[in-house]
Amino acid sequence: MLSTLWTAVDGYASTYYLWDDWGGTWADADKTSQIDEDDKMCWAAAASNILEWTGWGNVVGDTDQIFEYFQDKWSNAGGLSYYGWQWWFTGDNYHQGDTGWAQETENGGGFWSSEYDFDNFIAFTSNDEYAMNWAAFFLENGYGTVLSLTNDITDAKHAITLWGYGVDDSNIWIEITDSDDRFYGLSQYSISQTSDRWELQYYNNEDGWYISSVQGLAASPAPEPSNFFLFGLALITGAGFLRRAEQVT
Repeated sequence: MLSTLWTAVDGYASTYYLWDDWGGTWADADKTSQIDEDDKMCWAAAASNILEWTGWGNVVGDTDQIFEYFQDKWSNAGGLSYYGWQWWFTGDNYHQGDTGWAQETENGGGFWSSEYDFDNFIAFTSNDEYAMNWAAFFLENGYGTVLSLTNDITDAKHAITLWGYGVDDSNIWIEITDSDDRFYGLSQYSISQTSDRWELQYYNNEDGWYISSVQGLAASPAPEPSNFFLFGLALITGAGFLRRAEQVT
């Protein structure tokens, strides 16, 4: 059931953008230039982009307003968009009290706890080898998608928002928005598979940036996940790919 996009053969060409099949448009919350204000909150910026696209964030406003809400109620530390979305739904921070993780500094979130079960709308995998297969799979099934990145050289971590991909005879690329780039717009990066991991080529003019997890959130209002998607998640779960989570900044 995995997408075969990443085993493209000669002559095969494809592009995919989330909004083409599922509507809406991309979003790009950007961090400020102030150190120690929000410089470690890329996970919240990416989470905000997806909350706007899915409609779950409309209880607060647009992407920038959603990100400001996170900034007002969370400490400036590493996290995961997955846990930010969980808090948005339930009001609970899974890592509250855990050293090194962003902390809720003021009560908030919990906007959908009485109406929806968060687990019915989330997708997560940290399988290195098939990261881009699953990223494509999430997009194609209408899930707003965030990629967590890790740099093997500097041990830095980051989160970016994935909006589309493309593949041709000689290149595979992704279309993203990035809270670190200081401009409002889409960026494109070539990617390649090295030692069973997916690396962004010259991301921020650096080597060593690899995809470490893929997180997806379904649109609101949304039906229960399709049997097809549940089968896909069962494949991930059965292989033990769901539970390795690291915070990103």
